Amino acid sequence: MALRTATLTLLLVGCGGVPSGDAGIERTPDAGRDAGNQATTDAGACTTTDLEGKLRCIPGLSFVKAADAGFPGYSRYELTFQQPVDHLRADAGTFPQRLFLLATAPTAPMVFSTSGYTLSRRRDDLTRVYTANQLTYELRYFAASRPTGPIDWSTNTIRQQANDAHRLVEAFKPLFPAKWVSTGISRGGMASVYHRRFFPDDVDATVPVAAPYNTSRADPAYPAFLNTVGGATWATCRQALLDFQRESLMRRAELEPLMFGSWRRLTKPIALEHAVIEVGFAFWQYTKPTDPSFGCSQIPPAGAPAQDLYEFINVHAGWDFFTDSSIASFDAFYVTSALELGGPAPHDAPLAPLVTQPGSYTYDDPRYLPPGFSGALDPAIQADVTQWVSTSAERMLVLRGEFDPWSARDYAPNPSRDNVVFTVPGGNHGVRLGDLPAQDQSLAWSTLDRWLEAVAVPSARAHLPEPVEFAEPRGPM
Repeated sequence: MALRTATLTLLLVGCGGVPSGDAGIERTPDAGRDAGNQATTDAGACTTTDLEGKLRCIPGLSFVKAADAGFPGYSRYELTFQQPVDHLRADAGTFPQRLFLLATAPTAPMVFSTSGYTLSRRRDDLTRVYTANQLTYELRYFAASRPTGPIDWSTNTIRQQANDAHRLVEAFKPLFPAKWVSTGISRGGMASVYHRRFFPDDVDATVPVAAPYNTSRADPAYPAFLNTVGGATWATCRQALLDFQRESLMRRAELEPLMFGSWRRLTKPIALEHAVIEVGFAFWQYTKPTDPSFGCSQIPPAGAPAQDLYEFINVHAGWDFFTDSSIASFDAFYVTSALELGGPAPHDAPLAPLVTQPGSYTYDDPRYLPPGFSGALDPAIQADVTQWVSTSAERMLVLRGEFDPWSARDYAPNPSRDNVVFTVPGGNHGVRLGDLPAQDQSLAWSTLDRWLEAVAVPSARAHLPEPVEFAEPRGPM
């Protein structure tokens, strides 16, 4: 659930071809003009052998090359690709989808990813370890990837998002004909699963990281997980966290004056409640309990100054996350959650009767949805995806963290279909393959070597976070 602010990231691209297209989708030679680098349908131009010439062959694509790739051995491009608003209706118009491309060689594997929210310019671990190309896309209707004018929220579905990804594969695969692996973290990992469910042959393998699913609009698995996370070893920490939440709610009169921002959608009292509830989830999502700066030892005790309570909530939940502008920036997420994704039930029962609206902190709460939007969850959609994963998915590597609340619901692909699942002991939502114990890590990389017909560089396998400039954007998941 938690949001921690991070700077967005850029990635780079490779070498030509013309997508086969979607039936009934109109493309025009003028789509996406940008800084003189415009896509064209001129057949003569498509005989070029250089990367930028091949990029110009892709209808609806525009791009700008970065002067400095930021990563040795790569070229880096910012791209925009015109996507249909509705893949089933050509007359519904188009929207510009932002892309980030890191290109090194057409013979190297391609890492295909999304943050699940705004455009990420983070270099994925798989890109680094395999010296791979990387193509990253911004999910539809986030930030600049949206149509002009009002959005038809009925087109903001996981099936439409999967079709967006499919058209990108069609467009770029001729330029990068080696093995493709899709991946993503959290909501981005979910998007990689959805794409694979509807287009199972688009990529050769999928690596969803810390990617959950939900069975209902307020899934009870998450409060149950938080009641026991860490087992007996961390029972005292769990209790200290609950005591802190109770004290924060009892001292709301001291905390509310410290809250700055616009709170019209939630109101300040409700924003405070939701932030305090979120702390119990976000603490385990992103913080190691042993962390000397933010972990269990730093939970403010009873009677601590109000500023200490405020700062602890800010570190773990983020007050800004509940402001009007932040909620509006995640309209696309909340809409999809209300219609198809569902979400966690709030862990607020232990805080009764201090919560004035128990059970209200859910992703389909009208206050988190765009004004005028209405719609109910269709649980059959997630049921279909999870059924497909458990019975039909192939070459899927699932990675999760033991202490991550989102691991309360995790995909379980059938191991007999060349799938593997790994859990990082004590890991949270920030887990990476380099965090696995040695034996599991060896199996994970050897499996990927086989799927990608490439060799993971041993010296690059460790979990090495990218510089702040290239951090992964984060959202409610």
